[in-house]
Amino acid sequence: MSMTDKARVAWGDDMPQEIALLAEAVDGSSLSRTAKRIGVSTAMISRGLANGYSGKVETLLEAVRVHLMGKRIDCPALGVIPKAECGEWRAMRDRPAGSNPPRAMMAAACRGCRHFVGGNSDA
Repeated sequence: MSMTDKARVAWGDDMPQEIALLAEAVDGSSLSRTAKRIGVSTAMISRGLANGYSGKVETLLEAVRVHLMGKRIDCPALGVIPKAECGEWRAMRDRPAGSNPPRAMMAAACRGCRHFVGGNSDA
């Protein structure tokens, strides 16, 4: 039985679009590759697909939106960009930019950005 079939059985008619897409991603690849791709644990995916995740399901759904559905945000410095790209810039914001003007610009922009206020990346 495919993960898509298992998710359909577990969720029924209430299955969110993100869960359906996640199940398809696992079926097309593997649980571990999909977990690595979206930045969550394999256990979170397994329990989420089985509709048995006891944590905040929104965390899993947001990871799917960002990494599988290409959620986009309005970056004050770059305009509309994929949210995953925003996360990559935020990850570099505290590293020395040296003589790299784009990195220096983004480091300054990310420090004061509403998408990363106080370390919160839930923008």
